[in-house]
Amino acid sequence: MTDRLLVATSKGLFVLQADGKGGWTLGEPYFVGEPVSMVLPDPRDGSLYAALNLGHFGVKLHRRRAGAADWEECAVPVYPLQPADETGADDGANASAAAPSPPATPWTLQQIWSLETGGPDEPGVLWAGTIPGGLFRSDDGGDTWALNRALWDRPERRERFGGGYDAAGIHSVMVDPRESRRVTIGVPCGGVRQTDDGGATWRVSTEGMEATTCPRSGAEMPTCKTRTASCNARRARMCCGHSITARASARPTAQRTGSGSKRNHRASGSRLPCIRASRTPRDSCPP
Repeated sequence: MTDRLLVATSKGLFVLQADGKGGWTLGEPYFVGEPVSMVLPDPRDGSLYAALNLGHFGVKLHRRRAGAADWEECAVPVYPLQPADETGADDGANASAAAPSPPATPWTLQQIWSLETGGPDEPGVLWAGTIPGGLFRSDDGGDTWALNRALWDRPERRERFGGGYDAAGIHSVMVDPRESRRVTIGVPCGGVRQTDDGGATWRVSTEGMEATTCPRSGAEMPTCKTRTASCNARRARMCCGHSITARASARPTAQRTGSGSKRNHRASGSRLPCIRASRTPRDSCPP
């Protein structure tokens, strides 16, 4: 049985502990009244991470080491300087009668939307999916971060737009515990992408997903992903929720990939996790 739940909310971080009687006990909250966008327990060393979005005061990342009573602030991902051709600025020299393109998204951290640990053989490695769409890696437990340029510099990145937020982002990051260099990310309105070499190269992995209103189909289909997660009991199996219609009453579905398969299959009625559990039953994943 799961014995602890970590719940990140707009009003703080709450910890629920199983009481052994089928119920839960609410513990002392952390960051009371502050928006916590993501929480991550690190099973490798017992550390706990919490990402906050404090609006005017910016994005913050806090770490509590195993056995410590207090939290410490650590570094947050920082984007490089935005080049002129990415700002969307026009001095008038190239003005035309054509409709102006939408303004470019600033290369500024808006939110840490997802956090994940590296593999068991990668102590200190963390991955952070952010808005506006950059994937960052830390090799020292959050003290420093580096932008994955292989993903960020892909030309289609400029075409992405927000899925729930104004700017594009990465809401899901999964590391294969059997092969730490294999990482899967979920991009709203941008599909699922995977790497087998630690982020040096990336491929689209949405073949088999259905979205009848999208102009394209197959491996490059830019379906609207709402959450991507791997099963704790069968790590080779991943579930991905996405909307299959552009109407306001979009019906969420889930797709799953079986062990060794690159094609996705429908899994009706699936519900995807949005709360961190510190321990999960090994037989919880349905066949």
